[in-house]
Amino acid sequence: MALERLEPRGVAELLGDAISAYRRQFKPLLALSVTVGVPMTLITSFMLWASNKVAPAPMDPETADLAELGRFMWEVAVSTAVSSVVVLIAVVLWSVATAAWVRGASRGLAGEGIDVMEACSFAVARFRPLLGAVLLSSSLLSLLAVTIIGIPLAVYFFVTWAFIIETVVLEGQRTRQALSRSSALVKGNWWRVVGFALLAFIVVGVPSLLLYYLGSVVSGGNVILSNLLSSLLMLLLAPIGAVASVLMYFDLRVRKEEYTLAKLKAEVGGAPTAP
Repeated sequence: MALERLEPRGVAELLGDAISAYRRQFKPLLALSVTVGVPMTLITSFMLWASNKVAPAPMDPETADLAELGRFMWEVAVSTAVSSVVVLIAVVLWSVATAAWVRGASRGLAGEGIDVMEACSFAVARFRPLLGAVLLSSSLLSLLAVTIIGIPLAVYFFVTWAFIIETVVLEGQRTRQALSRSSALVKGNWWRVVGFALLAFIVVGVPSLLLYYLGSVVSGGNVILSNLLSSLLMLLLAPIGAVASVLMYFDLRVRKEEYTLAKLKAEVGGAPTAP
């Protein structure tokens, strides 16, 4: 899986390298995926079940009295609060899981070996700036996307901030600095990143959707079971996306600042800096 050198590559070549790396290091990457993905899947499935349990019962507005209307409004408030907690927990778990994938993939590509527990510990150690960067970018993108005029800007910044997790995990960037750093790397390469993302979606995203559909069929339409089975199946493909994203990040740094394999080894060989 280790890279022999870092040099500018085309988007198709980068994706090919990601698939080759996944194939050569299938067992440790799958072990990492299972370690971080299974707890995340189980917790989010339980939270989804809890959210469905508190969903408001249907109400006929023409026949409802004030008491029934009050009950309905209370159930809506509780359901909204629970759903918000579910989303927040999902974001937290996704952030830590992705950071662990990035750390493990980076060490594997640098020839340092993939240590599952080390990758998880490292991700937890970078939790505060990681969560801050993800929540900040997500909030800003949501605010932009609520208006028609803001949607193009949301798309632009979605691509521009695509590497905030890599900058936090590998460079020790903090919350706002992570967004600025990702923006600087993507500047002048926006369309390359878009092309890479589209190609990665075809290779990884389409099979993931098929696995999601398979999970839905097997579960017999049960939403909770479908989410659980589909998520577990998609853990097989998740490492490819992580390795591909890391390789694209390396490529941007190579083009921008003559990033070398020696610098990569130095970055992934140490302990996380204090957040």
